[in-house]
Amino acid sequence: MPFKGGYVGRILRVNLNSKSTFVESLNESVAERFIGGSGYAAWLVYRETPMDIDPLDPSNKLIFMTGPLTGTITPSAGRYTVCALSPLTGIWAESHAAGYWGPELKFAGFDGVVVEGRSDKPVYLWIHESGCEIMDARHLWGLDTYSCEDALKKELGSDVKVASIGPAGENLVKYANIINDRGRAAGRCGLGAVMGSKNLKAIAVKGSVKVIPAAEEDKLASYVKKLYITIRSHPTVQIYSSYGTDGIMSMMYEYGDVPIKHFTEGVWSGIESISGEAMAKKVLKRNWACFRCPIACGRIVEVRNGPYKTEEGMGPEYETVASLGALCLIDDIEAIVKANELCNRYGIDTITTGVSIAFLMECCDKGLVSREVDGLRIEWGKPDLILQLIKKIAFREGIGSFLAEGVKRMSEKIGGEAK
Repeated sequence: MPFKGGYVGRILRVNLNSKSTFVESLNESVAERFIGGSGYAAWLVYRETPMDIDPLDPSNKLIFMTGPLTGTITPSAGRYTVCALSPLTGIWAESHAAGYWGPELKFAGFDGVVVEGRSDKPVYLWIHESGCEIMDARHLWGLDTYSCEDALKKELGSDVKVASIGPAGENLVKYANIINDRGRAAGRCGLGAVMGSKNLKAIAVKGSVKVIPAAEEDKLASYVKKLYITIRSHPTVQIYSSYGTDGIMSMMYEYGDVPIKHFTEGVWSGIESISGEAMAKKVLKRNWACFRCPIACGRIVEVRNGPYKTEEGMGPEYETVASLGALCLIDDIEAIVKANELCNRYGIDTITTGVSIAFLMECCDKGLVSREVDGLRIEWGKPDLILQLIKKIAFREGIGSFLAEGVKRMSEKIGGEAK
């Protein structure tokens, strides 16, 4: 049965070994069975990627996929997924991101992109309605994700959408991520390291279509109209709209969901200082919404002065505040905002970063590793220490190279009780 709506019907294939691209038709029966996105990507990985390889091997295929709702009039239809074998876990990985990059890929005429091989020099992909160009990215290599996006917008046009890696991906940090829209992250499983292993700095996309049509647009529009009312009246949505995802911090603390001091404690006096309400009071500039999202849970924040000064940009989500905050006993929301900015710029998953640092702190408490390292003293509740460690992780400097491997490898290297 031919596609009647939702899908574009085309997959872009990129071989970085041969510097070649071609377009194939989306497999209709697979799309019907697995419903696009990570389902379709899982089918491709299962069929085409050897399961016994190092995830940083060129044969590990890196897949960017959208779903049938991406780019349509459906609420919150801005998501895409990145899939491959994970350098952090060695098994299946999928990481999701919102923003505007996913819809723009479909507007350019593609449901997904499959990247294989490794370029002999840094490159980026320039995807548009006429196809795909493999472009020299040596001038972009070494830039953080924000600077890379700015440079490509200057080079290709202000309306292009960019997904890129930062120094962490280039340095193969096992939990490096992929950033689009200056702060939306395909954060989990280290797929930025897979991108870096291929010498692929970024993927820039630009289309001219404004919305992907449905098979029965009128029926969908009628349903969506009702759905918007349901969404906006939901209590959790109202919290997210008012205070972002960090608006649930106090509630999750009461439920026992917030991880404190590397999962060892359940009570902490600093929780209100890192809540969504605290963020709104101290650093919030305005809300930010992803493609066709009625919730607008994104926070545009700025620390205007002081030691944790930032530029105006994406604020931290609940999971980030919990990991870089409560997990490490950091109760300064401005410091957490700065830590989040650094992770986004360097292209590192905020969750695994916080967990890895907190794990190191507990190992120090137990006497399993030295508390003094690289001229630093590893202790709880020190914001400046967290910021220094984030940079060391991204560039694999000193103790940062150890932290860059993630908790499992760290525990195996330390041995004993750490395992």
